[in-house]
Amino acid sequence: MEDTDLQYRYELSNGKHVYLTAEYGVSASAYDEDKNKIGEAEFAVMGEDDEQFLVTNIYVDEVFWKKGIAREMIRVFSEETNGAQIFFCTDASTPREDGAHLTTDGRGLAESMIRDGLASRL
Repeated sequence: MEDTDLQYRYELSNGKHVYLTAEYGVSASAYDEDKNKIGEAEFAVMGEDDEQFLVTNIYVDEVFWKKGIAREMIRVFSEETNGAQIFFCTDASTPREDGAHLTTDGRGLAESMIRDGLASRL
């Protein structure tokens, strides 16, 4: 990762920072202050217009759980894709054909983002 790839800085409640970047239409990643990757969200395009994306996989290192990093990666991805609509398949406890698979806190994250109007249910 190059310094120029760090597009966004997110401040944690303890004053430390996480750096975020997005690859258009594919993923968003989070890095700690030492530039170690601590999280990634992967997306699949829905339809042909690149305006809707399905969250297929998301992870954050356990030490960074419950700090808003997963939500922030999804927000950054949406911003980088010109405000594309983000979808979750909330019943994806087992891998689906489209790649969606929610485990551990994934379902809670999805429900929270849908409730807050930041994502939609597939």
